[in-house]
Amino acid sequence: MGFIILGIIFVGLLFLISLFLKATKSRTTKKVIRFGVAAIFGGLAVFLVFRGIASIGGILAVLSFLSAQGGLWRFLGGPQASPDQYGSKIFDIPMTHQEALEVLELFGTPTDSEIKHAYHKMLMKNHTDHDGSDFYAAKLTLARDTLLD
Repeated sequence: MGFIILGIIFVGLLFLISLFLKATKSRTTKKVIRFGVAAIFGGLAVFLVFRGIASIGGILAVLSFLSAQGGLWRFLGGPQASPDQYGSKIFDIPMTHQEALEVLELFGTPTDSEIKHAYHKMLMKNHTDHDGSDFYAAKLTLARDTLLD
């Protein structure tokens, strides 16, 4: 019975931390919390494995890894905001050629390969796995499509 109550408290704390991470805008704060929780989970996992409770230790080790990578918090934080939730008006108005060049940090008349390379570089730099936004990724895709059409 005690493990069940501890489990419920544990899941509740994880949920509260995920809400805090979702609300904060600071990348540094998010990283410190993610890696701090990962270190705590990792330490508890090692402790439990040495105490002979390998199954729970293994679960905590996986949670430690997921916390450090950010996947645990994205999962607990609920659905991510889609670009339309930021205001679909941005996507109702077609992007101009000049705006697309600015978004992809290009100038002049770039070739298709230069456009694709710039798109890939900017998308990797601002990927959602590295605290980038879905909105900016959608804007990059719109800029690429505008220039390639």
